[in-house]
Amino acid sequence: MEKEIIEAIKIGDTIRSYDFGKDHPDCYIEGTVEEIGRLLDWQGCDVYKVKCSKKVFSGKVIVEHEEYYFPPVNGTPMMGSGVCDFVSKIEKN
Repeated sequence: MEKEIIEAIKIGDTIRSYDFGKDHPDCYIEGTVEEIGRLLDWQGCDVYKVKCSKKVFSGKVIVEHEEYYFPPVNGTPMMGSGVCDFVSKIEKN
């Protein structure tokens, strides 16, 4: 069983990043945060560099996926209004 933990995310944490926000819990990646910051030239905000261990889309596990994903750091302003908060730390039992 996994439990989501709401707290600051740091390097080494295991996370779940929702593709379309937490209102769509059937699309996400899980993995380990390896770096945090502005890591690629084209990025306009700080991101988590996540080594992916699992990808789920429409509730189905996707076996073939990218090795790394780069979700925006929680608190990053979104276009229009609001802030990103799509990444949660998870604790595996």
